[in-house]
Amino acid sequence: MTILLIPACSNGSAPITGKWRRGQHGETVEFRSDGTVALQDEYAGCTGDYKEEKKKRTYRINLDCGVSRASVTGVVSSDGKRLTVTSIEGKKGEYTRLSG
Repeated sequence: MTILLIPACSNGSAPITGKWRRGQHGETVEFRSDGTVALQDEYAGCTGDYKEEKKKRTYRINLDCGVSRASVTGVVSSDGKRLTVTSIEGKKGEYTRLSG
């Protein structure tokens, strides 16, 4: 399993809040307004949390998938439609907003 995550919004919620998908039929991730996150792919699910960093629209995302853990950085595009997630190793993943 590759963990690469990972929105424009209203009601005062964070720009990352909502559901995202990687690729057409790839993993989905949901960032909730309470600071928790849930990721689901065809093999397993992960849970965790996220926190906004000092740089605007940038988040530290921590995931626990049972057998592995990951900490990645997510940056929401200025239009709120794309989320770019970068692992500690520098691998990037692109997500598209589904809702939020």
